[in-house]
Amino acid sequence: MANMGIPYSEGSTHAAVYGRDCCIVSREKITIDIHNRTEDETRLYGVFHIRYHIESDREQTLPLLFIGKSLSQAKNIVINQRPITSVSIDSLSLSRYSFLSKDSTNGFYYAQYTADEKVPVELDELIYFNAPLQKGSNTILVEYEADFVFNNYGFTDNFQVTYSLYPSRFWKSFGPIELNLNLNSLAEVTDSNLGRANIQGDIYQWNINNLDQDIKIIINYKSSWLAKVLLTITPAGIALFAALVLFYLHFRWMNRTKRRALVKWLGIFLVPILTMVIFLLAYPLIDYVLGKQSRHGYVFLIVLYYPAAVLCYGILIGLANFIFRKK
Repeated sequence: MANMGIPYSEGSTHAAVYGRDCCIVSREKITIDIHNRTEDETRLYGVFHIRYHIESDREQTLPLLFIGKSLSQAKNIVINQRPITSVSIDSLSLSRYSFLSKDSTNGFYYAQYTADEKVPVELDELIYFNAPLQKGSNTILVEYEADFVFNNYGFTDNFQVTYSLYPSRFWKSFGPIELNLNLNSLAEVTDSNLGRANIQGDIYQWNINNLDQDIKIIINYKSSWLAKVLLTITPAGIALFAALVLFYLHFRWMNRTKRRALVKWLGIFLVPILTMVIFLLAYPLIDYVLGKQSRHGYVFLIVLYYPAAVLCYGILIGLANFIFRKK
């Protein structure tokens, strides 16, 4: 998602100078409510409520451009408690907006905030509207739904809640940002670049004064303590633990039986294949504990390493037998 700024238009009366000389964003409050979408595939999405407090030195109509990723069609804009309709921009109407351009080489669209700075955009990411501002204090509320970027593979989806602060540099002054993330008992924060949050129940709150870096928060579906333990260990860790236990049992059995050679060779062939089976079974086990079906690519191809695993294990058990028998 992105912040809101005044687009640049060469030679027009609504160039970026408006943001620098006549308007101040005294503060911004972002509230993101997390919800669960079950259409097509289960995933989290956010309902954004973004409130700007703007100080204007005169009564004016200000063109504003909001850029967001994966926006829904339903958008709500309220300025000083009055609903405002956004302007729909498509490739046919592109020529009406001098702050938008299309690169004829790569086909990308760009939004221009100054004569020298522009950012790549998709036309359906844009919320463009004219804001009638009164002299003094104004509030602008922008509301919309948006999907998050997430992993297609792996146990965790790592939904990325992102918000660009890039346009904030084009205002005369941009005050602190209050961010409230309401997880609604659906998710948990696993990472962020915002530092320590003030946590009250399911609501994470940050006060942001440094606007140099974009907001990035990683959330995942809530998981049990057992799921967290298994995710920390990973299937490889589970397989390694199983291999150590099997090695110990094999070594003890081999040194306590009269049929030593048979047990030695039996273990050399069985321990690697059992370890691989446990490794492969660890995936559905973790999925079961998480309560979801995940994708991991071609992990079953590990069986191709079986001959090498047999050779390595044979050398290992031989060395262990040599060292401990010698003692």
